[in-house]
Amino acid sequence: MFILGLFVMAFVLSLNLVSAVPPVQTTVTSSTTGLEIFYPGIDIIKSGDGFDVNVHVFNLSNGYPIRNATCYLHTYNRTGDHTHSSIMIQDPVEDHQIFNEWVTRLNGANFTSLGEHSMFIQCNNSIMGGAVKFTVDVNYFGKEITSPLIATYLFYVLFIMGLFITCLYFAFSINDVETTNLAEGKFNYKKYVRWIFVTGAWMTALWVNYILWGMSLQILNIPTITSIFYMLFRLQMILTIPVMIGLWIVLAVRYINEKNIRNIVQRTGYDY
Repeated sequence: MFILGLFVMAFVLSLNLVSAVPPVQTTVTSSTTGLEIFYPGIDIIKSGDGFDVNVHVFNLSNGYPIRNATCYLHTYNRTGDHTHSSIMIQDPVEDHQIFNEWVTRLNGANFTSLGEHSMFIQCNNSIMGGAVKFTVDVNYFGKEITSPLIATYLFYVLFIMGLFITCLYFAFSINDVETTNLAEGKFNYKKYVRWIFVTGAWMTALWVNYILWGMSLQILNIPTITSIFYMLFRLQMILTIPVMIGLWIVLAVRYINEKNIRNIVQRTGYDY
């Protein structure tokens, strides 16, 4: 798992990590009449976040703001699914002192799928019409994926891997002998400390799996590697509660056994 994780990080570092911000696109037309739609572009949003889509409508031929029009919004995810359609609401003049603004609130449920989402807005009245299209990039970060951002996450993964290796080292190096001298009732309590490190190793491994899954999904976009990390993370999540319960049962049984032995030793006259 960690060899695969190191491969992922090395592959990420070899990429050109500065992502280009998708430009706001408009419909190209040779016409000099119709409606012109301005959209104050939101290019990148965080997965699961919603936002307001605001447009301003003007007469293309003379630049005058349009008061009377009906505007429609359609959204599509990266696989082409039609995720939203609505009639946009015209903002009251008293809100912003303008009468040519239309708005729609898109909730976060429309943006759970990662990648580029396409937006299409059309406006028309009884005389003329117009349309605009643009894209919104949905990722886990809610910001442009740059080299410093990736470097931060890689450092984060390496730090957690360091914690994992440390916990693993102490988990295997601490002496776990049940008792050093059963006749005298002297017990080795390091076994309890050892299992603290075992728990730490398990949880840090789960942590690393989760981060590597997110990085492979968002940055590499390689389905095979993403699926491997996802399955590892899900499997470890499913096993976490049974493993922790089993660990506490084992520790409780060992503690009770030691307590019983200690009581027997004390009753037989040994100085514990």
